[in-house]
Amino acid sequence: MRKLTRLLAVTVVVLVALPAAAQYPAKPIRLLMPFPAGATADIVARIVAQPLSQVLGQPVLVDNKPGADGAIAAELTARSVPDGYTLFSAGNTPMLGVPTLRKNPPYDPVADFAPITSMVKYAFFLVDGARSVQRGGIGDPRSAQRARAHDVRHRGHHGSSRQGG
Repeated sequence: MRKLTRLLAVTVVVLVALPAAAQYPAKPIRLLMPFPAGATADIVARIVAQPLSQVLGQPVLVDNKPGADGAIAAELTARSVPDGYTLFSAGNTPMLGVPTLRKNPPYDPVADFAPITSMVKYAFFLVDGARSVQRGGIGDPRSAQRARAHDVRHRGHHGSSRQGG
């Protein structure tokens, strides 16, 4: 965690122009979160913000702006003065989903933001309801077995759909 905090601190300082770098940060830094207080991403941001505040010598204030798939916080960041005092904890949805799925997105994820660093990595899992095993759903190992048996009967042992020799 200390390495991540130091990396974040160095990266934030590098973002600011060289003349201002000697004075940066001269005021608190605002970290916009696209999730409500108490969400996992908010907790991670607060874990990172506290030691980052100590390293930079200025408070890093987590400011929750949930809603609109993260577009509220993202747009506030995109429209802020690009001076390193407004940061955005960006995830997949505001940076990829909103610009892709909306006809007129309120920001451009490439032109309106400058990447700093990755804060965390996480995985997504495909799961099914516990009762789906009893219903023969995708999570039922017997379904997979029946599907393989069906393939063998209809395509042959090697997956070929050719009939005959």
